[in-house]
Amino acid sequence: MSQDDLVDCLASLGASERYHDYHPASHFRPLQLVETGILLALTALAVFAAFRVLRRLHG
Repeated sequence: MSQDDLVDCLASLGASERYHDYHPASHFRPLQLVETGILLALTALAVFAAFRVLRRLHG
């Protein structure tokens, strides 16, 4: 796909510009650690809730 094809396609969809957002390479590890921390916290919360439900049902 050429640049002209892309511009024509965007124009047919009513888009006038393209927006590109990126993070520099130096942000990769910190962002990955934050995401990992959030997922670990959610996992811990789900495990805690599962044990509470199971203990109540089979306690």
